[in-house]
Amino acid sequence: MASRVLMVALAGLLPFGLAARAADFSEASPDAPVPLATPAPTTTFSFEVGPNFDAADKSPGPPAGTLANVFGKLGLSHSFAGGWVVSGSFQPQINTESDGGDTYRYYVEGDLGYKFRLGNGLTLVSTAGIGEVWGSTGITPSDPSALYYALYLAGDWKLSSNWTWNVFDARYRDAFDFTWVTPKIATGLTYEINPQNSVFANVGYSWKDTGAGLKPDEIGLGLGYKHGF
Repeated sequence: MASRVLMVALAGLLPFGLAARAADFSEASPDAPVPLATPAPTTTFSFEVGPNFDAADKSPGPPAGTLANVFGKLGLSHSFAGGWVVSGSFQPQINTESDGGDTYRYYVEGDLGYKFRLGNGLTLVSTAGIGEVWGSTGITPSDPSALYYALYLAGDWKLSSNWTWNVFDARYRDAFDFTWVTPKIATGLTYEINPQNSVFANVGYSWKDTGAGLKPDEIGLGLGYKHGF
């Protein structure tokens, strides 16, 4: 427990450390990463939906490629001058069980991140967050909810005035009181309709360890919309 609390403390300090390091680099070299100035609009609402499929055969259980769940995700973020970003999200999820029934899972999360401009249209975002998952979590049969922490690192490349390649979005996540290691890597594309509206699509692969070792978990697809104001 103590080690996990220490990890969360370090996670919370990660954006601050990166910010300080970026300031040092900017003084030492004009080509080093610098904080990303905040463009308008600074507040963004997002909505994403999609399915997740089993990434590997489950024995006993369904084969790889079986629909595991369908999710929806609401997000709200605000960017401050200098590169800081605060955000929150709520994600309900419908799980498809092997017996033909459905169960439900819910996530709520708050995050603090920092943006860097690397040059040539590249942007790096480092984020740390804390959240709660409840419902049919699959963590422990006796406890239907758990607090967790999450670390994210994402890289975007603006290809043109409309298109952005979301090159990678990496996540490390674990519960405080249980073993629930759930890393994920994703990539996608965003199309900017105008400065206030954009649509995006992504594909991701996740793993899970609930005490028996890290194993393939899900392949996910997502389609979404963002509105800035």
